[in-house]
Amino acid sequence: MRPSAVVFLAPVLCLGADWSVDIEQVTHGPEHHFFGYIGHAKTIPWNQSGRYMLTLRTRFQDHMPAANDAADVAVIDTRDNNRVVVLDRTRAWNFQQGTMFYWNPEAPETQFFFNDRDVASNQVFAVLYDVAARKRIREFRYRDTPFGNSGVSPAGGSFLGLNYGRMAHSAAGDRLSSAHGGARHRRQR
Repeated sequence: MRPSAVVFLAPVLCLGADWSVDIEQVTHGPEHHFFGYIGHAKTIPWNQSGRYMLTLRTRFQDHMPAANDAADVAVIDTRDNNRVVVLDRTRAWNFQQGTMFYWNPEAPETQFFFNDRDVASNQVFAVLYDVAARKRIREFRYRDTPFGNSGVSPAGGSFLGLNYGRMAHSAAGDRLSSAHGGARHRRQR
């Protein structure tokens, strides 16, 4: 058993639970595979049946992604020897949040949301993708208010959209104001 497995099981063993956990590596290099948030607004990597696991695939993990660094949007097919199937690409991702994957509660077997960024306009938008159709079935683009998906209602029918560009600009302003003496330089929001 690898050390990470021992660390994971230690709290279970301390509670005296009488069960075990099987650990299986499902991807291999040289690419890097990850999901991002797990549990945020009840999101999980697996589709309804457990056949597909959503993953981002990158060629690096040693630095933050630059604007031109795209990641592969893929599923791991657990019924086909954990084969990684690349479905699309995204330019709206990072290592902490991934691309804000969410399985669609209205079609949890085959449809999921993720974020992307238009290279020409630099605007983030949400995508609804269908694994069975192997295509984007809807893009949520709004020129006057670009936003990405930040949370899907567990009941379906709606999602929370955030303007990530505005948030990044505001965060940069906050960092700048801190570096120059605090609130007196802070922009009004």
